[in-house]
Amino acid sequence: SLLLALCLVLSMLPVTTFAASIVERGTCGDNLTWTLDAEGALTISGTGEMSGWVDEYDAPWYTYREIIKTLVIEDGVTSICERSFHQYRNLTSISLPDSITSVGGGVFNGCSSLTSVDLPDGITSIGGDIFGVCSSLTSVDLPDALTSIGIYSFNGCNSLTSIDLPEGIISIDCYAFSNCSSLAEITFNGNAPEIAENAFNNVTAPVYYPSGNATWTDDERQNYG
Repeated sequence: SLLLALCLVLSMLPVTTFAASIVERGTCGDNLTWTLDAEGALTISGTGEMSGWVDEYDAPWYTYREIIKTLVIEDGVTSICERSFHQYRNLTSISLPDSITSVGGGVFNGCSSLTSVDLPDGITSIGGDIFGVCSSLTSVDLPDALTSIGIYSFNGCNSLTSIDLPEGIISIDCYAFSNCSSLAEITFNGNAPEIAENAFNNVTAPVYYPSGNATWTDDERQNYG
């Protein structure tokens, strides 16, 4: 029948997938490129370090900051320049590869729609103000290799409910978790780190630390600003 013949013809046609069209593209390092599609997905790929800049205005995708919703950095990229996504208020998710070893200060500061973050294993230190005032951030997965948390790193993340600090943490800088008013639990997994004044300013969450660990002295337990 005609209907059967039509079905047979349609079944033989190749399947076509439609990707979102590219709005803009460019370079952001000697061996790095970026593309932005019509759905607001920014993808950075290649190998090596991202170019350096002082202000967020210098980022090559800054013009499109209001339409960027997702960020995917592919394996091979080793660094993110400071303030690259400063106050990108519509950014909802980020995907970072294990090849990332360096993240500059203020990178995601003020990204008020960002809800969760999984930092890659290659990161050993968090730059200052990296997630400051990310008011929708509810969870952060910190890498096991992390040793230091910079000044104002999570200041004002007032939706963050818990924080699990890796065993290797040795220092937490001033105001790192200041004004995280929803924090209900803080867990340390190793020796007591050096905790700067007011690192946990305006935080009333209970703190858990390894039982029997001699580094958690009375003075250390009280040093939360």
